Amino acid sequence: MPDLSSRRLYLCVAHRDDMATFLPAVLRGGVDIVQLREKELPDAVRLATGRFMASICREFGVPFIMNDSPELALESGADGVHVGQDDVSV
Repeated sequence: MPDLSSRRLYLCVAHRDDMATFLPAVLRGGVDIVQLREKELPDAVRLATGRFMASICREFGVPFIMNDSPELALESGADGVHVGQDDVSV
């Protein structure tokens, strides 16, 4: 896991049809951590979106976090996973 102590702008974003242009734009604008916050999509779509987002984040040197699913985080190449109080156990 990368050192997050210097990170300041954390983006939580749901799946977007314009992710290919949106994500690079916000990263150029200063976002320095990105989380895919998506609970409603099927796992296959979340995984594909996560893989795509992780690859763009890697190009910018920005950590990518997957929401709720350690399994999808591993499969997508995410740098971490966010689990809430009502999600899976840490």
